[in-house]
Amino acid sequence: MKYSVAIRTLGTSPETLRLELVSIYSQTIQPEDVIIYIAEGYNRPNFQVGNEKYVWVKKGMVAQRALKYDEISSEYILTLDDDVELSPDFAQILLSEIKAHSAGIVGADIFKNHNLTLPQKLKAIFSNLVFPHHFSKYAFKIYKNGSFSYICNPQNRYYPTQSCGGPAILWEKRILTNLNLTDECWLDNLGFAYGEDQIISYKAYRNGYNLGICFNAKIKNLDAKSDSNKYHNSPDKFLIRTKAMFIGWWRSNYKPNGNNSSGDKTALFTGILKFIWLFWGISITSIIKFDSNFVSSYLKGIIEGLQFIKSKEFNSIPPYIIKNGLNHNSNI
Repeated sequence: MKYSVAIRTLGTSPETLRLELVSIYSQTIQPEDVIIYIAEGYNRPNFQVGNEKYVWVKKGMVAQRALKYDEISSEYILTLDDDVELSPDFAQILLSEIKAHSAGIVGADIFKNHNLTLPQKLKAIFSNLVFPHHFSKYAFKIYKNGSFSYICNPQNRYYPTQSCGGPAILWEKRILTNLNLTDECWLDNLGFAYGEDQIISYKAYRNGYNLGICFNAKIKNLDAKSDSNKYHNSPDKFLIRTKAMFIGWWRSNYKPNGNNSSGDKTALFTGILKFIWLFWGISITSIIKFDSNFVSSYLKGIIEGLQFIKSKEFNSIPPYIIKNGLNHNSNI
């Protein structure tokens, strides 16, 4: 089982990238190639750790993942962000689990939701209806309203999942290139690709592929925030977040077969309830902070989301569930 590494970067946090490369070249199973896909217009860092190669591509969190990967001939590709540090046995663990469970995609539990404090868990419930679960067989489960739940107390080293964290995922190359990820580049046009990891990995699940999460693969998030600082400091943060959530829910949950389909009535009902819930949460936050911009940004995000899903641009995007003979999970 041979693999290569594909890193997306802007190259603006060279020290974290250097630490990541050192950890890659310390793997017990070495990659065949390490390709760094750097955004056009950005300069590569002025160091060379090993035999890594740089390829300039169109800028965008999705665009820098939605590639043909012609430079890579390995059967598996470990896609990474540019700010993670891997334990020496990280690739070995993911490769062994992908083989043991006949999975096509395996991720690592990088965000450790189950270790959140009680106040943090309550905040996740209040702000986005993200709950812990006890009885699901999945590490992460996506609901029809677009929210997810996470396993509360993982006891095993591996669980099936419906979504993976974007910073580190091992893919079978044919799956990564068959998912038509360029169809999700609409996220890059929002100002920040909020929720892109769920949109991308859940697409694999909805199209019938077997996903898993390794809880024993150690990875450290160096959190360089190369592309997200502008978003977090933007006055349009809540607008972008709401618009991305709305369009993502519409595309992946309500009408995954395209706008010409009848749509999932349960997804529509639960989605409306969710956005009403979030409206009241935003309103309370606005009152507490004496800032009406929270509510106006939220409403504007919904309005712009509705405008986009009615546009020619959106209707020209092929359906989320791909009509090419895959074993779809279209009725979940």
